[in-house]
Amino acid sequence: MSLTIVQITDCHIPDIEDTFFKNVQPVLFLKRIVQHINQTINQPDCVVLTGDITHDSGEASCQHLKSILSDLSCPVYITLGNHDIQAVIQQYLISDQITMPNVVEYDHWKILFADSHIEQQVAGNISSSTLEHITCQLKQNKPGLLFTHHPVVKINSQWMDKIGMKNGDDVLATLSQFNNLKLIAFGHIHQQWQSQFKHIDILGTPSSAAQFKPGSKEFAIDPIAPGYRLFHLHDDGSYETKVIRVDMQIEKIVSGGQTGVDRAALDVALQLAIPHGGWCPKDRKALDGAIDERYHLEETPSSDYPQRTEWNVRDSDGTLIICQDSVTGGTALTCRLAEQMQKPLLVIKLDRGFDQSEFTEWIQGNKINCLNIAGPRQDDLSNIYEQAHNCLFELLT
Repeated sequence: MSLTIVQITDCHIPDIEDTFFKNVQPVLFLKRIVQHINQTINQPDCVVLTGDITHDSGEASCQHLKSILSDLSCPVYITLGNHDIQAVIQQYLISDQITMPNVVEYDHWKILFADSHIEQQVAGNISSSTLEHITCQLKQNKPGLLFTHHPVVKINSQWMDKIGMKNGDDVLATLSQFNNLKLIAFGHIHQQWQSQFKHIDILGTPSSAAQFKPGSKEFAIDPIAPGYRLFHLHDDGSYETKVIRVDMQIEKIVSGGQTGVDRAALDVALQLAIPHGGWCPKDRKALDGAIDERYHLEETPSSDYPQRTEWNVRDSDGTLIICQDSVTGGTALTCRLAEQMQKPLLVIKLDRGFDQSEFTEWIQGNKINCLNIAGPRQDDLSNIYEQAHNCLFELLT
């Protein structure tokens, strides 16, 4: 048996939902990451947020955060960062689901939390009373994992090391006396980090929003995807951990709403919190009747399918075709239109399998942010919806 724990950090949720932070939208990014956790991890035991969870430190940012985290079906534990104001967090964010503990004890592990934030300061510090509490917990000899916000070590980044943890050396000197403290995980640095101090693994976790360039002398943004960290803590005191990146290049999925591949594309977009849209025929025409309003599609002036096919190709950066084997009918028209408009086109024939790396290289090489997805409708191939859904889910996660 093992504990499954997810660490999310540096969400920087603003008061105004669609506000940008360092050229990204934190609310959108966190929604996508929560959806990714729900779809790809089998019921984590808890999710831990390690500081800078808000950016503006206001009531509205807490409400946005609470709404996003409500999609998780497990406890959420938080510790504070330099952007967070304790009084605001306690008043507007803490709930039955979201708590701010000092320790959470499981049968075979202790999960410890150290508040390193100092109100109105960027650098951090773990107080002597907090350190004393941690040492008392570690004396009980269960394996321990400690979460905090500020890094307890230098990370070879000149500007960031100036605003790390003021007493990191003292913290490590004290805690390394306990052989049962296995890991210390932190945020603040907006990048992945791994080192070791004596027997303790020291782990930095990427932000769920903007990423900072490793090893930089001055502040610099890294264009790499945001992410979170996954822990598996085993009963025997061993553990595994990895960082999972969630690709945010695709900013929108476009499809026509027809049964089959179109509908699979829109459903995957909803599952993964990827914004979606596109053109559909007048009166939301589809093979099974009017297209459901939950799909955010605009109607063309014509009720004929070719117009919506043309406009979706025109208004996207590239088109992905998913089919069983040969390309026929309306799918063939989509291919011709993409070629005529000189738009990037990738055809995946499911009977030959599909290559994740080929798809990723195509997306990145053609700088595709708005992706049009098309293919056969459901009456042409009875199981094309399920096949396309499985394929798209794997490609996009």
